[in-house]
Amino acid sequence: MVFGDSFGVLWRRKGLTFALLILTLLGGACASAMLPWKYNASITETLLNSKGSSKLLGGGNPYLSFDASMVDMANFLALKLANDANTPALRQNGYNASFQAQVLSENPETEEPFIQISVEGGNKATVARTLRGVTASLSALLTQVQAGVPAKNRVSLETIAEVSTPVPSLSAKVKPVVGFLAVGLMLTFLIPQTVEGSVARRRKIRAGVTVTVDDPPRSRDLRRRTESDRSGPSHPAETRSDASQEQLPDQQVEDDSHGQRVSLMPQGGGVQSPSEYGVLGLDRGRDS
Repeated sequence: MVFGDSFGVLWRRKGLTFALLILTLLGGACASAMLPWKYNASITETLLNSKGSSKLLGGGNPYLSFDASMVDMANFLALKLANDANTPALRQNGYNASFQAQVLSENPETEEPFIQISVEGGNKATVARTLRGVTASLSALLTQVQAGVPAKNRVSLETIAEVSTPVPSLSAKVKPVVGFLAVGLMLTFLIPQTVEGSVARRRKIRAGVTVTVDDPPRSRDLRRRTESDRSGPSHPAETRSDASQEQLPDQQVEDDSHGQRVSLMPQGGGVQSPSEYGVLGLDRGRDS
């Protein structure tokens, strides 16, 4: 079925097409209204070296004193923060939104121990509260790990980026609605084609003609002409008449009135019409 024929089917079945289209749009609107919003908030913190180590590695600048051990510490803290022992404790304290902690830079050449905490949830206040609770838990874990280290040699956390106010996530809202609309539009296009094909097939069956649904009209006409050519001439009676006329010069007919066989071959050898053969036979019958 060509593209133009498909739109012709949609127009012929415009009642069904418009009904499916309206249902699709209403379903998309309902899905958009019923699906809850998702809110996101995040904070990015970095580990800073102690003052003594900063003097040795970066001339006193802690942001130029990153080393591989600090990247290892950042990975350890991220795993410790999201493990099965710490997550239930956070939920018991009311931090129920889901969160994720990851190290943004693990490249040993740059050695940047950046820890990003991302929080997502359906309630704006819960997301903001969970972000604050997880950040406080990260600081507590760092203090716990360095419990036996002198204060002057300890690393510290510093916030370098923060989105403390939760923002709605458009992708979490739009993607399901777009998927629903895509499926609805596809069904709006396919269902009228199926109904049209089913009706056409029933009509052909009632008429005694079997037609493939996807068979183009030109192919059906060509097949019908081919079958007509194979079945022979459309007027077999005329064909038999012509054949009998060609065999008349070599045949003899019997005069029913006198019981004699009369040759229909003309005496002069010329070819005469069938009417002349009949007149010749009848004249000879009367003479006898």
